[in-house]
Amino acid sequence: MQWLSLSKNNTGPKYFVGEDNQPVNLFGMARCQSCAVHSEDPVYGGVDGICRHFKNLGCNFIRLAVDVRTSSGERGHHADYIEECGGYNDKGIRAFIEKYVAPEVEIIKQNGMYVMLDLHEYPPSELDDTGIVDYAYSHYIPIWRGFAEYFKDEPAVAVYEIWNEPYPADISQALKDGPEWIRRIREFFFDAVKEIRKTDRRHIIMVSDYNAGWGMAWDNCWKDCCHSVDECKNTCFSIHLSDRQLEKEAPEYLEWLLKTADENNVCLLYGEVETEGGIATTAGIENLVKLIDNTENTHHLIAVLWRPHDDKTNFVSVWEKFAKRYTTKFDCDNKTKGGKAK
Repeated sequence: MQWLSLSKNNTGPKYFVGEDNQPVNLFGMARCQSCAVHSEDPVYGGVDGICRHFKNLGCNFIRLAVDVRTSSGERGHHADYIEECGGYNDKGIRAFIEKYVAPEVEIIKQNGMYVMLDLHEYPPSELDDTGIVDYAYSHYIPIWRGFAEYFKDEPAVAVYEIWNEPYPADISQALKDGPEWIRRIREFFFDAVKEIRKTDRRHIIMVSDYNAGWGMAWDNCWKDCCHSVDECKNTCFSIHLSDRQLEKEAPEYLEWLLKTADENNVCLLYGEVETEGGIATTAGIENLVKLIDNTENTHHLIAVLWRPHDDKTNFVSVWEKFAKRYTTKFDCDNKTKGGKAK
């Protein structure tokens, strides 16, 4: 598979490119390890079944939501899987990767699809805001050292998503103390990227904002210092979307989103587009498809739908036709199809 990177343009939005420096169109679905036992595997028949099903619908990208420490008992018990594998040290983390992560990455790769390696973790619920960030330093950074060492030569892994949804323990207090919470989250991402780059200089890294990637928080978190993150050479920024952004606030939100990418010369990646009942709407998904379609030759937006679980339809009637056209312009194993972008 081709190595992917971010475009090198110094004006306008950045976007994904292949080894021929041409835009890459990715549209995908999530694989949620925490929901595998009870929701996904019985319906799809495991990771391979999910890949085959959604590839047939036009997807060429899988967000692998890695489950490290579950409190839900989805895998049959409550556990920290890294502790079970030997602890948060080089040996334990590598054993965890070999048992729980690498096999699923390989299956996705064998299906000809790219992977977003998503550390889909939430710090223990009893922690306050300071404890949340401290926990991320002591647990997430060692994990990413291990991931970077293990996957540094694997082009099928297109994106490292460092922290799924950084979110304060007390949002009302965090808003009052906003500058401090924002500063600590931003510094964590700076430090995590630096640690990854000690081993892995090639993979695209995705960072979030202080508010779990929701709403218009990007400006407060990154506007004046976004180029400090890996000098923005190969760093993209996570945006999460639901019907609130795609339908209720669509005109204002979408205008802000495109303007932010344009003016700041950054790549905004739709790492999670909520498609669960009660969160997404047909109108919202239609707006998403329309946005990507209408800006294909200027912004080259990339999106991953969230949580198939046991729902094989998942607004398929809205996005399938679009995805099949959009993703077939790029062949994961070869060069961009159809020539250069306009």
